[in-house]
Amino acid sequence: MKLVYYPKAESDLEDILAYYESKVQGLANYFLDEVEFIEAILSKNPKAFQFRYKNMRAVPLNRFPYMVYYKIVGDTVFIILIISTHQSPIHHKKEIRERK
Repeated sequence: MKLVYYPKAESDLEDILAYYESKVQGLANYFLDEVEFIEAILSKNPKAFQFRYKNMRAVPLNRFPYMVYYKIVGDTVFIILIISTHQSPIHHKKEIRERK
């Protein structure tokens, strides 16, 4: 499967990486490792995770409090949103609706 980031999801990732790097030098690399691990899983088996909102699936990161929302269209996985789990589910839905 091919993975494609929505532009706002790329921006999410860049903002999160900048935040973690500002807290502890090198922490952003650990976050990026987590995201790359999720990308590898999604490229091999994107249907492994449950639906969270309409046609959107979500996968939590293991070591960080974030969820990756994505959808499958044909042979492509679109990363829609990377968001903190400290945000309310209502906020998650609002962000997803804005990014469709």
